Amino acid sequence: MKKTYFALFLALFINLQSFCNPLPPPDYLKISEFVFNSDNTWTLELVDSFLQDYSPFSYCDSLFICSSTGRAKVINFQENNQCYPYQVQVVITQDDILSPLHINEEGDSITIVHFCCNERDDLIPKTVLTFGNYPNAMIGKPAEGQSIVAVSSGYWNSGAYCYNYYSKNNKPSLGNCDKDENYMCGTLQGKIYDKNGLPLCNQSYIFFNGNEAEISYKTTTDDEGNYNLKVFANTLTLYAIYVKTSPYYFIKYDEKGAIDLVQLDIEVGDVIDLDIHVISDIVSSPEVKISSNPVKIYPNPVKKGSLLNYEIDLPVLAANVEMEVLSLTGQLLLREKITDKTGVIDLQKEIPAGIYILNCRMNRKNLYSTRIVIAE
Repeated sequence: MKKTYFALFLALFINLQSFCNPLPPPDYLKISEFVFNSDNTWTLELVDSFLQDYSPFSYCDSLFICSSTGRAKVINFQENNQCYPYQVQVVITQDDILSPLHINEEGDSITIVHFCCNERDDLIPKTVLTFGNYPNAMIGKPAEGQSIVAVSSGYWNSGAYCYNYYSKNNKPSLGNCDKDENYMCGTLQGKIYDKNGLPLCNQSYIFFNGNEAEISYKTTTDDEGNYNLKVFANTLTLYAIYVKTSPYYFIKYDEKGAIDLVQLDIEVGDVIDLDIHVISDIVSSPEVKISSNPVKIYPNPVKKGSLLNYEIDLPVLAANVEMEVLSLTGQLLLREKITDKTGVIDLQKEIPAGIYILNCRMNRKNLYSTRIVIAE
């Protein structure tokens, strides 16, 4: 009989322990936005990125907000805004906690801890936000009026999007499911060059930020190699470029090239001129499509020693384009490098009146030839 009572007592004790065992929050419960208010208070937003018809908060019987110096229990952590079917959000202010909680504006660590009545084996402690001068901070100190907002990396993991990267936000939007990236980004612009110094044109590229969040940025270049890229306001580390070689949308960016390392601190609204230099052989310019008549020359005939106008439908900055004037016997009389799509060629007075061959060459290949007449 004593053994029976002891077994019942032990089972009851273990069961009670499970009801008050502090556990980390579900991996899909994230700190989605945080802001210091003008009255020296703070506001915190939690988001559930798990795609289910129920709230993850149903697993919790109590929830705590922790900083590096203390913790406070949340009075009511049930959802007050539901963005069905993708997100459930809870906005927490200092009025929602039982005791004051100090969070250092210069830098701190914010962690979510909950107590759970249901035993779960798949809970991982990832709901942490570090900022400012805190060791290994995820993001710098927000300026006055800025919030820190979570950014989805776009990766899908066990039924949830990964929110493990943060950006500064000039327009705090706590309680709003739609975060406006126009208030969260800076801009990089410039050219993308291959290892030979030639711009990479008319192609789609993707950059990966060099951190565990694996934030990716996609961009395209025009026919002169120019790109324009929106990036989140945080520390940016670019180390590799991927190029999409397949025309099919479901094929990933499948050719990788190393680039000169880029490390920048991006603030909201920054516009930074930055040329990207590929230092490997993998990424190369796509084949240039050339029209059947890429060159227009006028006037023709042209007066001796005057200017010959041209219009060229070629990527003149992405390749080595030259114009040549030759005699009918093949003697080279004039060669000029072309850097603009429209311009003039100064015909030297030493070239006598007559009939000549004008060639347009790109990367040492002859693309176009015509006869021109130089008149007295």
